[in-house]
Amino acid sequence: MILRMGPALGQAYSYQDVEFIVHYALTKSHGILNMEKNSQEVEDRIVESLNDDYIEGLSILGGEPFEPENQERLILLLKKVRNRYKDSKTIWMYSGYLFDKDLKPEDGRKHTKYTNEIFSLIDILVDGPFINEKKRLDLNFRGSSNQRIIDMKETLKQGKVILSPLNN
Repeated sequence: MILRMGPALGQAYSYQDVEFIVHYALTKSHGILNMEKNSQEVEDRIVESLNDDYIEGLSILGGEPFEPENQERLILLLKKVRNRYKDSKTIWMYSGYLFDKDLKPEDGRKHTKYTNEIFSLIDILVDGPFINEKKRLDLNFRGSSNQRIIDMKETLKQGKVILSPLNN
């Protein structure tokens, strides 16, 4: 998890130029969100860390947030962030899965009863696996050209994938 810092101290930072990594939540063997031990304390610490004005929001990334075993616990954290900060903090989520294939309600292999609610709580989904052969250093907020920055609010509103203007 990364708390994204915005413009601060007279300098303009992009979303991920400065990262504050929350080590506590990345403890399970393959890096998934595991907050069973001290979960309340960890969640409270993450939510409280977002409090400063120079923090633009929260980015959630690997392991894999959309693994079925992560979704139930993750939704609790997302709800806490939304309840506390409403829309004043953005929530980005990175997934190696494809929104309109792996995560779709009808037959997405990683869709659970929590997936749609997670979609409703996040602002941006960066989907698709990193592919080294498609690596490009000039892309905004992603590493390979197959990955997409999806505006989840507009996607849900329009019922089709709407890419963010941040795609280049």
